[in-house]
Amino acid sequence: MRRRTFVFSAGSIFAGLTAAIGSGAFGTAEAERDFGVSTAGDGAGLIELTALDDRYATDTTFGQLGLSFTGGPTMGGNGLNPATRFYFTEIFQIQNTSSTELRVGIEIDGLDELEEITMTAHGEEADMIEDGTSLLVDDYNDVDDLPQVGELGAVNVDITIETPPASEFLGEMDGDFRIHVGTEDTRENLSDVL
Repeated sequence: MRRRTFVFSAGSIFAGLTAAIGSGAFGTAEAERDFGVSTAGDGAGLIELTALDDRYATDTTFGQLGLSFTGGPTMGGNGLNPATRFYFTEIFQIQNTSSTELRVGIEIDGLDELEEITMTAHGEEADMIEDGTSLLVDDYNDVDDLPQVGELGAVNVDITIETPPASEFLGEMDGDFRIHVGTEDTRENLSDVL
């Protein structure tokens, strides 16, 4: 009887191990594959960013678009006046070089001292965006409401800056802006920034 119990128990353990091993369950795996990435300057990427007004928008050393409203030889003066609203038209362009429509939104970080900053579509060049439409992600709650740039389309960007009174801030402030884009298939990923 003991031998039968042992044989039965050993057979059950073997069958259990075979089922576990043959079930396809595993803890980790590692496989090496080729992976390539090619980068290009902002003027030659899938989304081209082009400076239109070189007094305020420039290509940096690494081919990236930069914005500056801090004064100097190209702008004149030492910066923007306090307690004033400035309108800058057609500062830079967002060009869709892909063969699909894109949802576009711009996120601004920093520059909290400003009373207001807006980035809007300039109607002359925007193929699917109405003139004056906000391009800032903060102005939208749904990715389907973000402005669209058609395949091989473009939008020129106007910028409005309202500075604080001199009693609140004088000096230089720094910030960043990010341009977010999504295709029809990937636009839901943009909900993270809304």
